[in-house]
Amino acid sequence: MIKYDEIREVHLELSTNCNASCPLCPRNFGGYPYNAGYPITQLTLEDIKKIFEPRFIAQLKILLINGNLGDFMLARDAIFIIEYFRSHNESLDILISTNGGSRNKEFWSTLAQYRATVMFCLDGLEDTHSIYRRDTKFDTVIKNAKTFISAGGIAIWKMIKFKHNEHQIDQCRALSKELEFKDFNLIDHGRDSGYVYNRKGELEYTIGNFLEIPDREFPVTWHEQMSWGKEYVGRKDHYLEPVSEKISCNTKNNKAVFVTATGEVYPCCFLGFYPRTYDSDLQFGNDQVKELLGTTNINAKEKSFEECIEWFNQVEESWNKNSFQEGRLWLCNHNCGSTCQ
Repeated sequence: MIKYDEIREVHLELSTNCNASCPLCPRNFGGYPYNAGYPITQLTLEDIKKIFEPRFIAQLKILLINGNLGDFMLARDAIFIIEYFRSHNESLDILISTNGGSRNKEFWSTLAQYRATVMFCLDGLEDTHSIYRRDTKFDTVIKNAKTFISAGGIAIWKMIKFKHNEHQIDQCRALSKELEFKDFNLIDHGRDSGYVYNRKGELEYTIGNFLEIPDREFPVTWHEQMSWGKEYVGRKDHYLEPVSEKISCNTKNNKAVFVTATGEVYPCCFLGFYPRTYDSDLQFGNDQVKELLGTTNINAKEKSFEECIEWFNQVEESWNKNSFQEGRLWLCNHNCGSTCQ
């Protein structure tokens, strides 16, 4: 699928820790503190030096830091890691997506020196931002963004559109210009409805046009919702999805790879959802990836990067299968197939 010297983009997850509890993030379902089988870990500067040799960094064009589960800020060596990448590639485009809700003034001022573009996730204004971006404060994110910008950093306001904040889109865009954000990115990807629970598993409120559970009284507890969810996904209805004629693969098209906070190397973040340990009843398609991997070691802290990407060929070979039952990867079909373009 791809050779080591062809790689031009790296999507990197530095940590699986996060200071927020966003209800639609698979890290904690519905905001309730539940771990479905992902490791609590981070990559250190020492790990990064083992995984990414200077000659490899020199060939890269883009480094995107945005984890499936955690936030860049929670990595202990975050600044030192950015410095390491920049020191070996002056022209590298470093893009960081973060909720921006922690760290101090020194951190954000220092980060600006390394010419990284930071996408601050600001989902509305003071009265709506924390409805989704729970456990973060609008004022804190704005303060950190202003510190970063005033130190010369390039910032982007990244806003997810929800029913509860769509009336503020124009205001947010105007404020982003006033505060000298370089750009305003509105995300409207459809993942905008769900239940929100407190730490006791009690329903607090709902977001968007949530789907009520058939034959159940509303409201429901987190445990009831989880039971229903596992039952629904467990039916494997997803495998009835049409098989796409063509897979438009980002790894092949853009010469990109995804590296997890454990150091494992996957073609993309869709396949890199810790398939060996994460509950496949909750992250659909993980069972196929787990079976495909078998006992193959794909950890770049333990093996060479070249060896860690050899299994990518098996992923591409799966696209020749006529059905999911025969081994065609549902995750590739669903996320990058011609039927979903």
